[in-house]
Amino acid sequence: MKIYRAVRTNNLTQPFGYNFACAKVDAQGRAYRPFQIKTGTADTCPTGYAKFYPLIELRAHNGDDWKLYRGEPIYFNVEAPTTWYSREASDTDGGLGIDVFSKDPIYFEQLPIQAGPQARAYWQNHNKMIRVKFRYWHLKQTWKDVDVHFGELIGYGNSTGASSGDHAHTAMKFVDENDETFDKNNGYAGAVDSSVHFENEFVLDKLKVREQQKTVIQQLQVLIMLLTLYLRQRS
Repeated sequence: MKIYRAVRTNNLTQPFGYNFACAKVDAQGRAYRPFQIKTGTADTCPTGYAKFYPLIELRAHNGDDWKLYRGEPIYFNVEAPTTWYSREASDTDGGLGIDVFSKDPIYFEQLPIQAGPQARAYWQNHNKMIRVKFRYWHLKQTWKDVDVHFGELIGYGNSTGASSGDHAHTAMKFVDENDETFDKNNGYAGAVDSSVHFENEFVLDKLKVREQQKTVIQQLQVLIMLLTLYLRQRS
């Protein structure tokens, strides 16, 4: 499996496991709802704010945040030996997005360290194969429930839900046959670090290169055929 960049804008602002997000809190340290988010540093938040992820019972950020411009197209960026389908998604804080599921289990030589006992048991019992879900969040709108193909448009960037600005949040989770996420109590709501599979190349650029390579191969095949015919005629 390979994961490419889903947006042309190349600005990763918060990787998996980081803790930059801060939420506005009251005098008792409780977060206001809806959440009001600002970006802090790894250690501190602005006055009146506290680290966001512990407030929602997470150890740290459970995905990758890619800064983008409002309305920037987002494309499905995962290549694996399976087909995919999507489901629209939303949350009570106004977040909008899309979940994309693999129809078939995918082979993993090793699972990320965040994978819990449920995912590991399934993986071990299925010859190191397991299904995955990719989430894309803070979109302009929820997307359609349809089959999804590598490089296909799946949404537009925005800042819906608990967000400090326009960006796309992407995350990978392991799921069972009923699309239920394994190990939701792993400290990351079931998400795992997918960076070992990531290549920082925009998915449409990857497709363009492949089309160019395909054209070159086709041209070479034609030349070989013509050369073969010529040699036959000379013999």
